[in-house]
Amino acid sequence: MRYDQIIYYPPFERHSLLLQVTSGCSYNQCAFCNMYKTVDFEVIPMKEILADLKDAAGYNPYTERVFLIGGEPLCLPFEQMKELLIQIKKYLPYCASVSMYASIKIFEIKR
Repeated sequence: MRYDQIIYYPPFERHSLLLQVTSGCSYNQCAFCNMYKTVDFEVIPMKEILADLKDAAGYNPYTERVFLIGGEPLCLPFEQMKELLIQIKKYLPYCASVSMYASIKIFEIKR
């Protein structure tokens, strides 16, 4: 993983595989949040995400939880997210949960 920013994740995800999908937040205007104020938003190329996933699977193929890091992983287009989830299941067959942070704004866009 090539993430060089502070990684934010819930405490109950401490045993999860952290897989970077985005850097920063696509909205980044919430008055109550300053987590990504100094980080420009970008979607990590799928090639890099899959390389990190394959590398992590080599260390622990029995991983049961994956947490997608970045401020807005759910902003990925449906087909790209679907492919990512298929690849997670392929490389981590014991994975039972994939979670991430998401902004309510992204749900308005995806309707």
